[in-house]
Amino acid sequence: MIKILKLINLAFLITIAAIVNISCEKEDIFEKKGENNYSYNKSLDVWEQLKNENGNSYTYETTFGSWTGFGSTTKLEIKNGIVISRTNHRYQINNSNGEKDPIDSYSETLENLGSHDYGANPLTIDEVYKICAEKYLIVNKKKNIIYFETLENGLISLCGFLPKNCIDDCFTGISIESFNWTE
Repeated sequence: MIKILKLINLAFLITIAAIVNISCEKEDIFEKKGENNYSYNKSLDVWEQLKNENGNSYTYETTFGSWTGFGSTTKLEIKNGIVISRTNHRYQINNSNGEKDPIDSYSETLENLGSHDYGANPLTIDEVYKICAEKYLIVNKKKNIIYFETLENGLISLCGFLPKNCIDDCFTGISIESFNWTE
C-alpha cells in the first residue's frame, strides 16, 4: 500500500512539474522581444491603447513572397471592428527586369467577402493577435523557429513559425506590410 501511495505521489509530482514547465515555456514565448523591443503581451497592450485612441477602423496589407518569384499582396479594410473588404494582387517577379508582373487580382466587399480561395484570410487585427497566440507562438520551439516582430510603434507586423528542417516556402503565419487608421 505504501509503495502504491509513493507511486501515486511520484506521478502527481511529475505531472505538476510538466505543467509548470509548459506554462513557463509559454510565458517565455509571449515575453520574447523582437527587434523593436516589444513582446507579444506588450504589443497587445499597445494595440488596445491605439484602438482606444484611434477607433476601430483601419486598413492593413499582408504580403507573401516565394523563392520562385511568385508573390501576393492582400489589403483588408476594417470599419468599426468588421472586415468590409479584401483586395488581392498576385504577381510573378520578372527575371529580366525585376518588376512584378501581374498575374491576377480581385476585390471583395462585405457581400462576397471570402469568396476567393487565395489571399490572406479576412481578419481584424484583434483576430490576428488571437491566432498569433493560439496557433503560431505555441508551436514546438525545438522543431520550429518562432517569429514575432512589431512595427516601431509596437503594433504586430510578423507572427509565425518556420520548421527548422524546411528548405523553401514553409513559413506559417502572417506578415503585415503596412497599417493605416481610417475615418
